[in-house]
Amino acid sequence: MKIPTTARSGSRRTRRALLVLLIGILGTTLLPSAPAHADTFTGPFPANAGTLGAIPDGPNATCGAAYGRRDVTIPVAGLPTTRRLTDVFATVNLTHSYASDVIIDLVPPGSTYPTDGQPYSRLFGTLNCTPNSGADFNGWYSFQTGSASLPDAIAAAGGGVIPPGYYAPRQPMSTFSNIFNPNGTWKVIVWDSDQGGTGSVNGVELRFKQDVTAPNVVINSGPANEATVNSNPTYTFSTGADDLLRFECSTDGGGFVPCTSPRTLNLGLGVHTFRVRAVDTSGNFSVPVQRQYNQVPDPPPNTEITSGPADGSTVSNPPKFVFGSPDSDILRFECRLDGGGWSTCTSPRSEPSTGPHTFEVRAVDLAGQVDGTPAARSYTYTPDTTAPQTQISSGPADGARLKQPPSYGFTSPDADVAGFECSIDDGAYEPCGSPFQVAVPPGPHTFAVRAYDEVPNTDATPATRSFVLRDLCQEARNKLAAAKLRLRNAIENDAGPQKIRRLRAAVRRARNAVADLC
Repeated sequence: MKIPTTARSGSRRTRRALLVLLIGILGTTLLPSAPAHADTFTGPFPANAGTLGAIPDGPNATCGAAYGRRDVTIPVAGLPTTRRLTDVFATVNLTHSYASDVIIDLVPPGSTYPTDGQPYSRLFGTLNCTPNSGADFNGWYSFQTGSASLPDAIAAAGGGVIPPGYYAPRQPMSTFSNIFNPNGTWKVIVWDSDQGGTGSVNGVELRFKQDVTAPNVVINSGPANEATVNSNPTYTFSTGADDLLRFECSTDGGGFVPCTSPRTLNLGLGVHTFRVRAVDTSGNFSVPVQRQYNQVPDPPPNTEITSGPADGSTVSNPPKFVFGSPDSDILRFECRLDGGGWSTCTSPRSEPSTGPHTFEVRAVDLAGQVDGTPAARSYTYTPDTTAPQTQISSGPADGARLKQPPSYGFTSPDADVAGFECSIDDGAYEPCGSPFQVAVPPGPHTFAVRAYDEVPNTDATPATRSFVLRDLCQEARNKLAAAKLRLRNAIENDAGPQKIRRLRAAVRRARNAVADLC
């Protein structure tokens, strides 16, 4: 990095020399012990004494052209290797006669600093060589997130000593937040950016704070604590932690195992306990949240007959029963007649046996529970042997001559009619509805319709209509041939011009009719 050269104070080198002489006379009496730290940091980890010492002076009188460098190593060991690093507290015992020459960097283990993208924190220095009032470092300077501004303290010091104390690093300690294993050799690197400066690093201590904050966990849905349930409960749960690793669940006091939300429990009947906890990426466990519930059997299902012969009634049509249940967990229905064995059945259910009978139906739920009070109907079935009557209610009269196929409407005076069947020209009877559109070629035809009931009894005397569907094309051709014959005879018999014209017009009309109809 190239730094523009700027002017220096005329008394700078004199002041530096006096400071070096004073340090040599007083020794460490000017450097009090490192300040204590009240927060929950682990440490201190002191610097390797062999790496302490003088900061090499910048080798070039042009500021920023080259640098002197002191690498201080700090061995760190014994810290947990799976907890995320959340903060670092660095304390440097530093003397230097001109603060604006100094740059201090904190470098973690394994970093290829100063390669771009490698994590490190610049504790102090801007590398801009901006002249200041000539303030000096002399004492323990602690770098901690959220502390006072060191540049402000330098400005306030004027030409004197910068007060030792707590200061905010120029770059935040959060640059180390992705480190889970802080053990290893850290470095504090102190640079001197200009020739003529004097100073030394007399001590370094590091303290660390790792993530020990437990995540939270909440149960969002599921049976309330100490609830009574009839089916297997399902719980959903979540956490507000942004570094969740997994959830773990436990039932009935057993060990915790990894689990996901939602969680459905199938522990059977009785009182049970469900617990869930969250684990973050630092291995912190939340306080488990717990729900207790009592699972009891479902009440047996209910069964209802919704239609069919009334209890105690006599019916003439085959009985048909429609049934169901108000419960939603039905597996199947079972039916029996007159106290016989139960068998699986579906709705609707027909019972064609004649005579007095008792029909019963019961529901079976998914748990295998059977309705202990089956729905029942007693009835007597006396078959109806009287066939319904059939009437044609609309359509052409019997024997009609028609230009187009007819449509017939029909009905029955009997209330127990189940349907109708139709036949054309004595063909097979097929189910049909009213009105019925006949589709036949020209010629004579017969339409027949008969009603049947639910027994089924079928009308033995179907209602019938005969009709003739005219062949309009052939009729037009016949008229054309007759018109031509009359015209030819008139010409052969020397009929007058007026008659000839009239007959020719008739031929033209007949020819047009053939074109339209054929």
